[in-house]
Amino acid sequence: MSKIVEDEKAYESFNQDPTKNLQKQNNNLVKECKKRIHSIKQSIVRYSAPKGEIRDENINLEDISFDGIYEGAYVKNGLGQLIDGLYGDDDYQKQLQGENSGTRWVGWSNGTRGGEPVDLTFEFRGIREFHAVHLHCNNMFTRGVQVFSQAEILFSLDGERYQASSVHAMIPIDLTRESARNITIKLHGRPAKFMKLRLTFTNKWMLISEISFESGKHKHLIIN
Repeated sequence: MSKIVEDEKAYESFNQDPTKNLQKQNNNLVKECKKRIHSIKQSIVRYSAPKGEIRDENINLEDISFDGIYEGAYVKNGLGQLIDGLYGDDDYQKQLQGENSGTRWVGWSNGTRGGEPVDLTFEFRGIREFHAVHLHCNNMFTRGVQVFSQAEILFSLDGERYQASSVHAMIPIDLTRESARNITIKLHGRPAKFMKLRLTFTNKWMLISEISFESGKHKHLIIN
């Protein structure tokens, strides 16, 4: 399709309902601003991760607001839904209207990944002292979605060499409540500029809507 034809189609689509299209643009702008504000507050520069997947025709669990590089099934060196400050509903299929529209969830399939864990790598502005990480997770186990069973947190000063000593956390399985919940993992003041979260599947799907960190400036000299 030529660029002229594409532009004509876009123009026709906009003119069919200009108010709706302007509202959509405004909503996207609001979400982009929130994403930037939350990343600055937490000193997050960028993250890299599997981009998420489409579960079926009406459930897109990809990281649709990611602004970095797309390489196959991965997104790299950008910011997206995982740090935009918007939390997903208990029912991940629920579609919200307005500035917070969308499922808000990013999801990965155990089957697609062949049982391999999900690695999420974050880069921060300078070396920071980390006290905790919070992950908002879905647990609709009757639909094959559960909180990850365990997490390994790895720390690095340069993004290439990760420290041999990592933080491990085992997450209890909950087959009684399907409500979304916040999982907190204590990090004990570990210093890092890069952090890798390695999450292991419990069920067919793993869904996360938000990740946030508790950290402060590191005041001590580190010889890497």
